[in-house]
Amino acid sequence: MDLASANAGGGIRPANFAAPEVKGGSKSRSRLSGAARQELIEILGPRGFSDDPAVIAGYAWVTTTGGTPSSKQIYKIRPEAILLPNSTEEVQAIVRACLRHGVKYRAHSTGMGSFSGVTQEGVVSLDLRRMDKIVEMDQRNQLAVIEPYVTAAQLQAEAMKVGLTPHIIGAGWTHSPLASATSGGGIGITGNHTGYNARNLMAWEWVTPEGDVVRSGSAGAGTGWFAGEGPGPGFRGMIRGQAGAFGSLGVFTRIGYKLHPWAGPTSLDHRGQHPQLGIPLSDTLRLYQVAWPDWKGPRDAAYELMASNAATFIVRLPPDQYGWILYSTNREYYEHVKNGTLPEVARTENRISWTLVAVSGSQAEAEWRDRTIRSIVERTGGRELDLAPEHAEIIARNSITSCYSPRAYRSGPRQVLTSVGVYNSVGLLPQVVQTSERLMAPYKEKRHTFSEGSPEEFWLWLSEGRHLWGENIVACDNDTSRSGGDGFAFVLQTMDENSRSPLGTAAFALGSLFADIYGQRFGLNRLMRKIKSEFDPHSAADGIYPSGKPEMTARMWPLARLLLFGIPALLRLVMRIQLKLGK
Repeated sequence: MDLASANAGGGIRPANFAAPEVKGGSKSRSRLSGAARQELIEILGPRGFSDDPAVIAGYAWVTTTGGTPSSKQIYKIRPEAILLPNSTEEVQAIVRACLRHGVKYRAHSTGMGSFSGVTQEGVVSLDLRRMDKIVEMDQRNQLAVIEPYVTAAQLQAEAMKVGLTPHIIGAGWTHSPLASATSGGGIGITGNHTGYNARNLMAWEWVTPEGDVVRSGSAGAGTGWFAGEGPGPGFRGMIRGQAGAFGSLGVFTRIGYKLHPWAGPTSLDHRGQHPQLGIPLSDTLRLYQVAWPDWKGPRDAAYELMASNAATFIVRLPPDQYGWILYSTNREYYEHVKNGTLPEVARTENRISWTLVAVSGSQAEAEWRDRTIRSIVERTGGRELDLAPEHAEIIARNSITSCYSPRAYRSGPRQVLTSVGVYNSVGLLPQVVQTSERLMAPYKEKRHTFSEGSPEEFWLWLSEGRHLWGENIVACDNDTSRSGGDGFAFVLQTMDENSRSPLGTAAFALGSLFADIYGQRFGLNRLMRKIKSEFDPHSAADGIYPSGKPEMTARMWPLARLLLFGIPALLRLVMRIQLKLGK
């Protein structure tokens, strides 16, 4: 690694990061000191700084559960100010100013999902939207050098012009590939072709929690952005591991990002009317919607599809979520459900399925892919479903761009959660979906607080020709007095199930609580705390990475699990009490 010249003039003496003073039995909101406020304005200019309550409220909203900023206790934690840096140098100046004045900070890119919000009082939020440049598109080495606010849509549009395409995570076109590669999960439905973002990260530029600017790997040596590793331990494992530190280890301002071959058109010709947009299919861009009578079929087919590489993109969505995607409104979808006029792809009886997209560079290649896919489907007992042309075009576009999520989350409930998060062997596929179906059944069939549709609500896709990713969407009843606790109760049940009978890596095991619950037996929680203390000894970078002592909740988890899951009625009561207290 090479320390950039911006490091000159270090030797900062950080202020004391004590918790806000407690007055009258409750924690008072801290405020930026006049000196801290003035210095941040001098760094950014008046248009790069805001502590207007209305602006701050917009940064307190959490998209995952759709609550208003003050509807629950967690949303009452708001940033002290919003900062809009233009460059790495300004980010570094902000971090050093925060250290001097005892202010914590947290950066985010596009702000998709709940992971971008501050987690405690006394934190300023760095919105990196002004750092939005594709610095370089390196066709020969199949990579791009990008800044934090470059979106997947922006990058894919430019990459396709030169026969390349990026990995796009499940959040879709609006996410930041830099954030996903350095600091977040990194799983997406294009992953069978474009890999997992932990490995798409090449070299990077990083403002450390102590205010140094570090360039890693080949970028640090001044030889380009093509490699982040060399001899010795892998540094990527320390800064992000599997899931990432979500802002807890400083600010990443530029990366070299791996791109992948794209044999399709140089631009996507969108058809239809938003949000029902599709792309035209052709002899060299084909879609297959295949269903099987049981889960053994898609599991066996997956192995052959990955070995042959005949399908470029492979994904499975629950049929009800295809219904939300294919129709412009929930009412329109409901009318087709009521009248029994849903297309085959949106019917529950066809839920055991794969959606396959094959992209070819020539007619001969397309014919080979077609013969191979049809042979695999036939041997594993599958059948191809009929699709209306406009539906096929919509599904193809969503598969290539990963734009499913905003549509599938349109179901309407106030609370939409996701759980399980299995990232492991394809051989686990039947066990994964059957476990979820068993756990969801009481909420769907008896309590009627989860949405109707597929009994397990699983999104599934393959990654890197060897792994299965699976997560299920939990859409709860709008009447939170009935269902408010059920969503969280179900998520806790999946945690308990995975700790007793592991279904693979629990990829949603994020934060210090889950690190202590799931990582303790491997010593991972201790290792993560050591990394945090080494890189951020003053805990200046806010986030969800474990730091300090293990959570009391985690230490009490064995007893809590016994109480909660040994007495299901008590579990529901606790959830309901928590919901009422949070209002």
